[in-house]
Amino acid sequence: GLPEAAGAPYLALVGGPQIAKSPGIRTYNPLLRRRRSALSYLAIQTGDLATLLPLLEATGCVGLSVTMPLKDQALALADGDALARRLGAANTLWPAAKGGWQASNTDVAGIEVPLSAHVAAPARALVLGAGGAARAARAACENLGLAVRLAARRGGDLGWAQRADDAPDVLINATPALEPWPADAPLPPLVFDTAIGVDNG
Repeated sequence: GLPEAAGAPYLALVGGPQIAKSPGIRTYNPLLRRRRSALSYLAIQTGDLATLLPLLEATGCVGLSVTMPLKDQALALADGDALARRLGAANTLWPAAKGGWQASNTDVAGIEVPLSAHVAAPARALVLGAGGAARAARAACENLGLAVRLAARRGGDLGWAQRADDAPDVLINATPALEPWPADAPLPPLVFDTAIGVDNG
């Protein structure tokens, strides 16, 4: 829950039910303690960011990590930078000096940097999904010079049923599904899950 004392500085992770399994709380709170920071990192499950943001501002939140399914809402409710606006999604919010929130998207770098150590053009990538994480994955692949397509139930280059018809060099899961690839289809040489990271299959 929210800190009881208004003004107590803290950071928060907000999103759907999956945040209960996020390693962020277990990772960042010990790191903050080692650095002797007064900050805490909290997990707050919500589907209504518009109602939550004023409460966060009033109770001393100094930064916000945003995950599914709130990344589109986050951009709509904050002043996004050029990258967030281009992707149509934000995953990082912080209080603006004059009130309200500013927003950015760190997902592109979070995908591009680890991928760059494992793959290079002219490799082909297939991204599963069409939401904010998938759009960030596409941008990361494009920055690396990869040929990239999205497979999704709605809004992809490929339909969901056709996702295994392609034979990409890189498969990126940008969905909340734990097993998004058909069990009878061979995995590509490199698999990247936006919640886990890189796996050389």
